[in-house]
Amino acid sequence: SSGDEYSNLAEALDLSMVTRDTLETAATRALTQRFELGMFDPLESVPWADLSASTIVDTASMRSLASRMAAESMVLVKNEGALLPLQPTEGMRVAVLGPNANRTTTLLSNYPGCTDEPGGDPLPECTLVTPLAGMKSAIEAAEYSGSVEFQQGCDIDTDDTSGFDAAVELARQSDVAVIVG
Repeated sequence: SSGDEYSNLAEALDLSMVTRDTLETAATRALTQRFELGMFDPLESVPWADLSASTIVDTASMRSLASRMAAESMVLVKNEGALLPLQPTEGMRVAVLGPNANRTTTLLSNYPGCTDEPGGDPLPECTLVTPLAGMKSAIEAAEYSGSVEFQQGCDIDTDDTSGFDAAVELARQSDVAVIVG
């Protein structure tokens, strides 16, 4: 979280949209966790202070586990014509569309394990594979002459729809369109 949402808490309290007890309970829980994690202690007394993303989170075994979890957690709305799992064919043109298809910040959310701070840029030692990069890699690994092309279409935090036409056109010209909203 960027913290912007907290700027309205005083007004929400004045308007009885939230109670003081609710705020105190939330603050107590958050601060208790931070104290238990040693976030207010000297670094030398915190046993996990020297752990880093490159030694714990971004390892081959963790990337393998993340890949398996992603594959097992995908939700398919409709598998018309048994299209999935997608099997690349010679010359297949895949359109990857959507605001999160090539966004590493979406992969991290507010998790600071691969960033210096929530919402920050990924650390160089972290390996992040976006859906777009993963699909390009899969087509290359299959050694097909197909292509994977990308159009963002829109962003996740604006009302700008100026990219819709290009995304729709790419989808029309492609054999398969994958939308990553």
